[in-house]
Amino acid sequence: MKTISRPATEEYSSYFQQYIDITPEDALEAMEITLTEAEDLFELLGDDKGLLCYAPGKWTINEIIAHVIDCERIFNYRALSFTRGDLNLPGFDHDVFAKHSRANERSTASLIDELLLVRQATIALFNSFNTEQLNIAGKANNNAITVRALAYLIAGHQRHHFNVIKEKYLK
Repeated sequence: MKTISRPATEEYSSYFQQYIDITPEDALEAMEITLTEAEDLFELLGDDKGLLCYAPGKWTINEIIAHVIDCERIFNYRALSFTRGDLNLPGFDHDVFAKHSRANERSTASLIDELLLVRQATIALFNSFNTEQLNIAGKANNNAITVRALAYLIAGHQRHHFNVIKEKYLK
């Protein structure tokens, strides 16, 4: 099984530290584990809790899952772009994306299914990169990050948001 070595702190913005820190294992292994974590979360949620919101103005569970999907796609695009020579990308506003996601019009099951498919594509993408490509650094939203750090960010970002769901929505 291919492994991706842990990025040095100089390889990403400190904003992403919390996500990378909760990925102690290899990034590809963590991506595989988080596939199971997504399935397990749906077992806890069922299709009746997707519209739960723990406080006014906070996202629903469905919006959180859509946010994880959107971010993973964007992080994948960044990794692909960097490895193909496009090293300076714009940022995005995750609140605007959430507002327009229409996640609350979907079933939680459909969102989890989509997340699993996106994650499988992510694993395939990162398995296609060689060591040289994993070390490429680019900028997104004026912040430098390597492809390797993006792999850890993807796994940790999902874990972070699933922990929020468990701690704040399902208690």
